[in-house]
Amino acid sequence: MADLKYILDANVFIHTSRVSYPLDVCPGYWRALDELCSEGIACSLDIIKKEIEAGDDDLAEWIAETDRRPYFRGTDADDLFLAYQRVIQTVEENQQYKSSAKAEFANVPDSWLIAYAHLHNLTVVTMEQPAPQSKSKVKIPDVCIQLSIPWCNVLDMLRSCKKKIS
Repeated sequence: MADLKYILDANVFIHTSRVSYPLDVCPGYWRALDELCSEGIACSLDIIKKEIEAGDDDLAEWIAETDRRPYFRGTDADDLFLAYQRVIQTVEENQQYKSSAKAEFANVPDSWLIAYAHLHNLTVVTMEQPAPQSKSKVKIPDVCIQLSIPWCNVLDMLRSCKKKIS
């Protein structure tokens, strides 16, 4: 098994299944994700799995059709909670964001995703783009930049891992 390198944001699953790479049209994308996760190169979090399962759609069926539980890591470790606190503190100290943006960020999987990446020296994979002037929404890339955590989009990850969608 390869070394874990990437942690996948929910939008790598949800947005892509609905907009960019629907399961019925682009099965190669989903095979590539399967390979990366089963090879131990990429993972996501249990709270993202729950979000996907709540969708009651093709993506939720894809998650359930084979045992993909190992792809999703737990968020209940003490050291992860400490990393999460550091991420939240970094956002709280940033005067740029509105209080409502900070509160929302503390209550979505994004903050846990960044904390897991920080703790395990992983690259965050997201479809989000930086928005350094944003006041009303905390974006994953912006927090990653603040904490010197590498991030990329899904195509950059696939290219880096020499995976093709066919």
